[in-house]
Amino acid sequence: MGSLRDIPFIDTIMPQILALCAWFGLNLVAIGPHIIIPRMSYNIWHASCKIGVSNTKAEFAQKRQSEISKFIAAERARQKQAMNMINPFMQMLGQDFARTIGKGVNDTVNAVSELELQRALKDRFGGQANSLPIRNDYCGCIIQEAVSNKIETALYSASLRLWKPDSIQRLDQLDKRLIASPQCGNPSNME
Repeated sequence: MGSLRDIPFIDTIMPQILALCAWFGLNLVAIGPHIIIPRMSYNIWHASCKIGVSNTKAEFAQKRQSEISKFIAAERARQKQAMNMINPFMQMLGQDFARTIGKGVNDTVNAVSELELQRALKDRFGGQANSLPIRNDYCGCIIQEAVSNKIETALYSASLRLWKPDSIQRLDQLDKRLIASPQCGNPSNME
């Protein structure tokens, strides 16, 4: 049985392996979590996320407004249909009666219909008529969640950012597509 010295090139490989291990350890303990990740978080990912959240909120508000408009149009059509059913009965009672009492009935029905519409809107869309289903601190939360794997972030910084784990790749895309997260919110769940 030979010693480690008997392995070819051990004199040149071992110092390089030890240097790589030291470099990785330094990135795991200090460079990754205290220098690279905070700077990337603040300068790149957070700004990108803010753009993504703003764009998603605008899309969500536009989609929700379209849904509300369709809902209101359908409710108004239903209310108009109900009024069209009442008007012939008013006409049967006579023109004077229809003119005198009909205006009051129409005003009352319109007021009740408006209250009914507001209640239906609240029941259908709740308090989130124009709010996105994500936390207020979504950007900080999603970045923290993505960089929570210390080994991946150490490999990312040790490779001089040449290798990117999936979590970091998703952070680089935050301005285009927000990430769904159980802790931070689900922006794709905009129903």
